[in-house]
Amino acid sequence: MLGKLLELDGRLALATAYRWRVLPEAVSLPDVAIRVLLRLGARDWVVRDDLRHRAWLVGLRQLIQAPLKGGERYARLADADPAPWRWWPFAQQVVDLLELAEALEEGRQLPLLEEVRP
Repeated sequence: MLGKLLELDGRLALATAYRWRVLPEAVSLPDVAIRVLLRLGARDWVVRDDLRHRAWLVGLRQLIQAPLKGGERYARLADADPAPWRWWPFAQQVVDLLELAEALEEGRQLPLLEEVRP
């Protein structure tokens, strides 16, 4: 799972939780995902470390300028802004960002989204 789209502090953001696993020094997103998120109006990526109850804020506009490596753009957490750790609700729908990117390029609407079952 890439993450969840949430409204945090009145702004659309991608939120990714690293649950029960060690967080790497650098995190990455596919270039196409960053582009879709920016087109949707998201400006931030919140990376949450559930083991240590820490979080960081990565600006998507800065991330899109990072060098491309294997189709992904990386951000070192040491360079990211610390953010308050916060709980967010479970996802309610699944969105395939690759399919969404294609739909945006073609100007078509996606079919109804699949619901996530607990």
